[in-house]
Amino acid sequence: MQQYELAELPFLPVCLSNITEYSDRFKSLAETHNVPNLLTELYNPEFEGKPDVVVNEECERIFETISFSKKDQEAVEIATRDQSVVSEWKKKRAGRITGTKRVFNFKFQSQLTSGDIKIEYLYRKQIYQKNKPIAAKLIEKHIQENNIHTNFSLKPVGFVIALSTSYIGALPDRLTQCDCCGRCVMEIKCPSTLEGKDIDERIKTDKSFFLQINPETEEMYLLQLYVTKSRKGIFGVYNGAGEIKHVQIERDEDCIAMMVAKSKLFFFKLSVT
Repeated sequence: MQQYELAELPFLPVCLSNITEYSDRFKSLAETHNVPNLLTELYNPEFEGKPDVVVNEECERIFETISFSKKDQEAVEIATRDQSVVSEWKKKRAGRITGTKRVFNFKFQSQLTSGDIKIEYLYRKQIYQKNKPIAAKLIEKHIQENNIHTNFSLKPVGFVIALSTSYIGALPDRLTQCDCCGRCVMEIKCPSTLEGKDIDERIKTDKSFFLQINPETEEMYLLQLYVTKSRKGIFGVYNGAGEIKHVQIERDEDCIAMMVAKSKLFFFKLSVT
């Protein structure tokens, strides 16, 4: 067996993270940069009942202290690419406003136990985690083979924090790049109710199922476009059996400006006071 000195290795064994001499080299990439503190720590009970003018002035002062650089933004994004699998994702997302609305509809029947509900939730989550990378590749292949975009490619992305408004973040499934549109965001849905079923047939037989961007979904995408500075968005649906459908979302600057203003007001009123 060939032996190496530690200095000759291209990487360090993770067990060295417990040794003071080496521990700094194992710090999270995000921790090595000036990342804003958890916004949930900004709450100050002294501002309850204060006039709006006083609260607004204090919030503006706070905003100046939590701004950060492009390098800091990139560090957080890289450190959170596996999303909820990594602890950094939870830390950096805490207290920040995103467009994602996690709503799980469970049918609470008398014969259902909490265990049944948990199993149903885990099943849906497993389907999503298994199918999302497959769906992303299928959409990429479909776009490339049909020349829908020129020199189209996609890459994984972590949690992105807006530079000028660091109380807003985005969690797109992928970032895409092409010569015709520049950078775009991609969001993929893999509904368990569609698992193994024909998408077009499902649309015909089930009036409650249709591929459409409703106002709530559109706001989520527009917020992602704002944070990632993307020109467009791609919304895809996958049935878990090789079939995908996708549509394109355009930027709406007026709607984005309104959402950013609302997010700021929300942060003023709830996160700080």
